Amino acid sequence: QPARIINDVIATTSREIQPCLPRKDAVRQQIKRARRVCDEELEPKTLDDFKLPDAYSITLNGIHFAKNITEGTERILLFTTAENLKWLQEAKFWIMDGTFKTVPTLFRQLYSIHAPAGGNINFRIVPLVYALMTMKSEELYEKLFQELNEMAEEHELELKPDFILTDFEQG
Repeated sequence: QPARIINDVIATTSREIQPCLPRKDAVRQQIKRARRVCDEELEPKTLDDFKLPDAYSITLNGIHFAKNITEGTERILLFTTAENLKWLQEAKFWIMDGTFKTVPTLFRQLYSIHAPAGGNINFRIVPLVYALMTMKSEELYEKLFQELNEMAEEHELELKPDFILTDFEQG
């Protein structure tokens, strides 16, 4: 934590030297810049370089929940579980949306599918599917839903909500 580091340094610096130290906000900016440089070195430059670590593709129970889908030169990283697909099957409606602001550099959007889960007692609308997508084209959306349906079929499930709520934007 930058704030803790800064406070520790100030606390261990003599009173005579403290006025010579840079302002806290200036040091905080330097730390952010240094982190950005480190992050850029770690971030892959191409989709071929991108490898999803097991820590992000296996649940704490050891269940694989990430699927890497390629469609031509485009890519989808699909995150869901069989349990989540069961909740989707039971749901009368889904809520779907994409965001463009919080995605890794190589991807264009994070698409999510939310639906009711938890039964009558613990009813909640929760995200059940996440998909990192390199494009927002009709073909890639079709591929996403084709893969979801195939995954459901593998678990003898059928995904047919009565209706879908979505914030449609022309691609």
